[in-house]
Amino acid sequence: MANTFYYKQWALATALLIAAVTARGQILSPTVLSSSGAYYSSANSSLSVTIGEMTMVETFTASSIILTQGFQQPEDFNVGIISVAEPGWNITAFPNPASNYVTVQLNGSAASNVSLSLYDIAGKLVSDFGSLQNPAGTTLNLSNLAAGAYVLHFTSSSHSQNIRLVKN
Repeated sequence: MANTFYYKQWALATALLIAAVTARGQILSPTVLSSSGAYYSSANSSLSVTIGEMTMVETFTASSIILTQGFQQPEDFNVGIISVAEPGWNITAFPNPASNYVTVQLNGSAASNVSLSLYDIAGKLVSDFGSLQNPAGTTLNLSNLAAGAYVLHFTSSSHSQNIRLVKN
């Protein structure tokens, strides 16, 4: 009976040791959410650069070559929508970041007959508010939107302007 007990312990320990030695963890492949990048090549080499968020970093070596995958960003690149004020109007949206409501004010000679649309950061139309009824102060309800970055797009017959809006 004692031999059977020790045999069972030895078999269990051996099985656990084999499982520990042969078990492998999760294998991750690099995934990038890229906002920009470039590719350069010459007769002897090539270089691919991606600006974005990478989910893993790994280094490979072979003889005298070392390759490290990872996040490289030697310069600060501004990626996004740049608002450039059009002559003839001045647009403000506040509070920004907003929780449930944002107030839009439009002043200037081109402030009449302006339509307003809201896009998500991927460029998909989220809401078309139509023509601003009161350019001096219109409140927009954002309570049905998920938290994130959006773009308010103002257009008239002679002007257009974008304002980045963040919803908490």
